[in-house]
Amino acid sequence: MKTYIILALLVCSAFTLPELQNVEAELPTELQVETTESALQYYYDFLKGVFLDKSSLMAPPLYKQCNSKWGSKKMGSKTVCQVGCLMSSMSMALAGLGKKISGQTVNPGNFNDWLRSHHGYSGNLYVWGAAESTFKVKYQGQKQGGTHTIDSKHITILNVRNGGHWVLATSKSGNTYKVLDPGYQKSSYTTSEVVRAAKYQIL
Repeated sequence: MKTYIILALLVCSAFTLPELQNVEAELPTELQVETTESALQYYYDFLKGVFLDKSSLMAPPLYKQCNSKWGSKKMGSKTVCQVGCLMSSMSMALAGLGKKISGQTVNPGNFNDWLRSHHGYSGNLYVWGAAESTFKVKYQGQKQGGTHTIDSKHITILNVRNGGHWVLATSKSGNTYKVLDPGYQKSSYTTSEVVRAAKYQIL
């Protein structure tokens, strides 16, 4: 409870800073705020990504695809903010593993640049195997349905919202996945909301 109170106070002060303003306004129109989501829980997860070096703890940070640092970057013909949920989810996973690009922790900005120069896109579509050799992961394909295991030896990226969005799964309890969502203010999805899952083995 003390942690939540401290973080709530940080929210009040932090959102006066330019880099933390208009976060919701940057989202594309199809990425609407979840009104039923706990605002306190969302900002707690958000601040973990902003203020903590989660890569040093081997846990992924929360990256938002419409962050002004990279949201306007082109993937193909469209921007990271428009269609970068999958790429952003993968960048969170790689950052959590301590992976770096040119000495910097992986984020949607430098990962997008890397993918563009390493044949990592087909048009606006992420090429699943592009990151394998450089980042020491092995793409294992996708499984349909909502029931999937989450463990420390794999990256699990969930396809949700009727197939139109991707999020990084961090844990599972019962029929609920805890996630890092690069587009929505949402920190969990149920198995019934998951269309399929893509997995990478961590080598």
